[in-house]
Amino acid sequence: MCSSDLLLFHPWGKDLFAHTGNNLVDAWVALPLRTLFGPVAGYDLWIALLLATNAVGGALLARRVGATAWPVAALALVVNPYVLAEIDLGRPTQAWLFPGALALWGLTGSRREAAIGGAALAVCGWTYWYYGLIFGGIALIHGVWRVAVGPDRGSAMVGQV
Repeated sequence: MCSSDLLLFHPWGKDLFAHTGNNLVDAWVALPLRTLFGPVAGYDLWIALLLATNAVGGALLARRVGATAWPVAALALVVNPYVLAEIDLGRPTQAWLFPGALALWGLTGSRREAAIGGAALAVCGWTYWYYGLIFGGIALIHGVWRVAVGPDRGSAMVGQV
């Protein structure tokens, strides 16, 4: 896929990379659904998958901090006004919070979970670069804080003592 398309804004073209950052991960995930089920049903299935993965992300985060009300947290990442507004406005990229939630989940886990969280942070940034910046900043602050207070006390930032 090229990062510019001369057919957009003819005759000058448009540099899509400069404009959007080539946020393509969500499009790649949605493509098989849209190919198999058509543009309308495929989009609806993509939105259902997006909401389901948001719920998984909320549940993982809540369980990581020891919350027993993880179903509430899962629901919170599905029906919060921000996610619903972004879907209503036709911007599923901004409504997909799962990669960011998975990145935060990996902050205090094992090395394997940290690697998963790091990969999720990369996916997060490639899906919507603002989220990569935001969640990367949170991870940086958390890492500096853990180094400053020590790894045993550092995990208390996300509820573990």
